[in-house]
Amino acid sequence: MNYPAHIAQRLFLRVKGAYGIEIEGLEGFLETPPDPAMGEYAFPCFKLSKELRAAPPKIAQTLAEGLEPDEHIAKVECAGGYLNFFLNQAGFAAAVLSEVLEKGPKYGASEEGQGRVVCID
Repeated sequence: MNYPAHIAQRLFLRVKGAYGIEIEGLEGFLETPPDPAMGEYAFPCFKLSKELRAAPPKIAQTLAEGLEPDEHIAKVECAGGYLNFFLNQAGFAAAVLSEVLEKGPKYGASEEGQGRVVCID
């Protein structure tokens, strides 16, 4: 499950519904909060304030009001100019365990860097 893409899709639909405009690339705006108590992902509304002509806390509040929990997102909280997303922990654990069982010993493997020379000092 690609949680950032899921959150970005939900945000895209909410911004379109609340403000009547389409903003692409919202997934790139997502951040990891500095404190785990603030959720797994945070969306800074500061980047939308110029285009939406509204204060970031007002944007966050407006977007939060229409973002209902689903099977992947347990809750959404407004914190100043940020929207904090809390994942459904049971669903997250089930998705990770399912992927581990599916991939077996290849879980976590990557092709990144293959065929390149790596200098280790």
